[in-house]
Amino acid sequence: MRSSPATLPDSVEVTAEGIWAVGFGDVQGTRIARIDPATLQVRPVGSGDAAAPQGAEGWPGEAVFWVRDAYSNDLTCHDARTGAQVASFRDVGSPANPQGVKIVSRHGAAFAISGTDLVRLHTTQACPG
Repeated sequence: MRSSPATLPDSVEVTAEGIWAVGFGDVQGTRIARIDPATLQVRPVGSGDAAAPQGAEGWPGEAVFWVRDAYSNDLTCHDARTGAQVASFRDVGSPANPQGVKIVSRHGAAFAISGTDLVRLHTTQACPG
């Protein structure tokens, strides 16, 4: 994978609509980048994130991908075609296991798993899973 200095991928999310890298960015940069499947070129998406150097982790869905900032239990849902944030969820995960959240989703169903806690996330037309 070719990486630009503006985005350092920590994970790769492959969805039906695209390939995305989620990880670390420059100050006032972004933590999200689209990966061109033909060239593997990493193209940052978005800007203005002062906390981008702290990083984020991601998970693929079918038509979306999920992003959680490194030091937060807040979760965002992103459109897999554009990378735009389409939904957000506050305090997802167990307080006893704040860094152990995993997300799984398919069209119409999304779940967050944290330790022994399982939370169903509300899916919408904009964030179908």
